[in-house]
Amino acid sequence: RDLLRALNAHLTIIINSVARHEGTIVNFIGDAVLAIFNCPVPLHAPATAALKCYLDCHREMEALRRKRKRAKLICFELGAGLNFGTAVSGGIGSESRFSYSVLGDEVNLAARLESLTRHYPTEVILSECCHRQLPPEIARQCLQIDHAQVKGRKTPVGLYTLTDLADDEKRHFNRAFRRYLKDDFATAQQGFSKVTGRMAGYLAKR
Repeated sequence: RDLLRALNAHLTIIINSVARHEGTIVNFIGDAVLAIFNCPVPLHAPATAALKCYLDCHREMEALRRKRKRAKLICFELGAGLNFGTAVSGGIGSESRFSYSVLGDEVNLAARLESLTRHYPTEVILSECCHRQLPPEIARQCLQIDHAQVKGRKTPVGLYTLTDLADDEKRHFNRAFRRYLKDDFATAQQGFSKVTGRMAGYLAKR
């Protein structure tokens, strides 16, 4: 009962946030949620809506975690994978039992991105396609953190995350990351060491 109450308290935050940003929850998978934006309800900027939905969840879940930790209650961590692309949607099942769902490689990639938040020191990872859909003022708040081979994809995928680094630190980070992509690891490590934050430390160590 304690576990179910904890899970539902966290899921309520996500459900309400998805609704506020006009998304649709397709499925619950254990403690995970699959939500889509722009289908079946068309949206002007679905990638932005998805990112703002995550930010709302992050803010509210941080407050909930602080409250529950003080009371020594069960807490869940947040991890989000955001992708943009084409999917097939519709009713799946039979006449006696069916549900609305989405299928496709882009849906699978979103799940892979979410799983990568366990390996990188960040709560949210965006695909390159999702990053390209963001308006410039939001895209500038993101950093590319890798160019990785994701399970199920033949070609590497650009991985991005949100950052609160100052502009000069972002420039240092981006310069170091370009050296990293060119296999100039010594120069990259020096560059990352000039930047604060867990992500720069993670890449410097790697």
